[in-house]
Amino acid sequence: MIIADRIGYHLHRRDQMLALVHLRPFWQFVSRCGDSNTKRITLLASDPFWKASVLPWNCQAEHCDCRVHSLSKIEMARYVEEGCSPGDEDAALMYAEWQLNQSLSL
Repeated sequence: MIIADRIGYHLHRRDQMLALVHLRPFWQFVSRCGDSNTKRITLLASDPFWKASVLPWNCQAEHCDCRVHSLSKIEMARYVEEGCSPGDEDAALMYAEWQLNQSLSL
């Protein structure tokens, strides 16, 4: 895929995810760019990372296979219960804080 086409795809995907953020408030960045090791970062969709980070929205790597998945509350709970991916252990803490804030806002 040509880099400009891939960037267009990612930007369109971001717009789709923003439209559903009320149903799928967690975003998971899956990096397979540059090396064969898959890395995951899971954050709230409102986290400043998504505005500050170039990846994957504007990745210029020729063989980029980075993705962002949106997760529902149920999918996030399952991800945390299963132990998160290595390197993404902070997702469990972020999820616990999010749950606490949700219960306090009721």
